Amino acid sequence: MKNENYKVMKFLERDRIANITLIESIKHNHSETIYQDSECVLIYDIPSETMLLSSKSMSSVVKALKVLKEPADFLVIQKEYWKYVAKTFELEKSAEYYQAVYDSKKIHLVNDGEYYQLLKEDDMFLAEKYYQTQNKQYLYARILNSSLWMCSVENKIVGFVGKHDDGSIGMLQFLPECRGLGYGKKLLRFITKVYLEREETPYSQISCSNEGSMYLHKNIGYSLSADTVIWLTSKCF
Repeated sequence: MKNENYKVMKFLERDRIANITLIESIKHNHSETIYQDSECVLIYDIPSETMLLSSKSMSSVVKALKVLKEPADFLVIQKEYWKYVAKTFELEKSAEYYQAVYDSKKIHLVNDGEYYQLLKEDDMFLAEKYYQTQNKQYLYARILNSSLWMCSVENKIVGFVGKHDDGSIGMLQFLPECRGLGYGKKLLRFITKVYLEREETPYSQISCSNEGSMYLHKNIGYSLSADTVIWLTSKCF
């Protein structure tokens, strides 16, 4: 098994930033290898219940998909394969992201009175009142998983940041009246530090249309993937 993981990781490290979701899932024992050969890796990420696919050839993609007995949501790293995957399992494109990775081992925080609180079950009423989302179930799940932090200044809530079920940084949001005050940068710096203290690699997935977030990540020291990755989900009828 160790030899198999070594081969998989060696393949993925060829494009570390693009493959960071697979690398972190394997590193933290959150995955099951479904298929691998010299040009392709397909793993199942258990926390997010998602198939993660990275390949150098279409022929290997075809072989990998034949192993699957049931359809599932997919993260396709090389976007030239997403249409084939979508057609095979009747999935639809739900998002297109750049991968962003922070490779430094430390980050400097400047605290101007911000207080960061890891939300717990008893704090759900705060998230429900101030965090804007249509997916309340996912929000509650992140809180129960100890994966959402709230930032406040002088007892006033200014924003939130968290960790998605696939391991990526996300859920960054601040109150409308706090826009333009630098809290986005502070929240991203804070969650980056949390990852580093846990000996995890800080990484995000940034919408290809979100230029502000790209600039923010680069400004802090994140590196972005050369191309985008594609999320596929079940079609809703």
